[in-house]
Amino acid sequence: MMNKNIKRAYVQQAIEYVLLLTGCLVIALSFNFFLFPHKIASGGIPGLSVVLNKLFGINVAYIQYGVNLPLFIVGILKYGKNFGAKTALGTFAIPMFILLTQKFPIFSSNILIASMLGGAGTGIGLGLIINSRSAVCGFSLVAQLLHDYTKMKISKLIVLLNLFVLVAAGITFGFAGAVYAFLALIITGLL
Repeated sequence: MMNKNIKRAYVQQAIEYVLLLTGCLVIALSFNFFLFPHKIASGGIPGLSVVLNKLFGINVAYIQYGVNLPLFIVGILKYGKNFGAKTALGTFAIPMFILLTQKFPIFSSNILIASMLGGAGTGIGLGLIINSRSAVCGFSLVAQLLHDYTKMKISKLIVLLNLFVLVAAGITFGFAGAVYAFLALIITGLL
């Protein structure tokens, strides 16, 4: 009886890791196939990396590592080692997959279609990550940290952080760039 329970727990954990990595890969492919080629900064750390890439010319994956590493360290210091191995894996898997798939061809030269499919792919990837009972650093952790000090709702803080990225996208890529980023972000949220 005990062996069956242990085996079931290992199988469940393996499924969760597969879902996590699949979700990270789907997000990375959506980013590289649709969002980044059209400079669609649709929110979150990946969206912020698109803006910073334009401003400083640094590879988006390196920007994401540079932002996520300190966030992860703060998360461990604030929430302890229970912050989790899956969180560490998810946090660093997305930029790794982005780096590994950067040379793949884009799938659409139409920016409207790219923003819709990029947003959908990101939403599907996030859904897989959530179903893996995992998290990734980024704006959700920043919102949690801000919530601890301001007591504002986490959902409102995430909206404000994403609004910051959309405004930065508008300043960097113009009004149309912000609209396409907003469309992708809305589609991500719907899935």
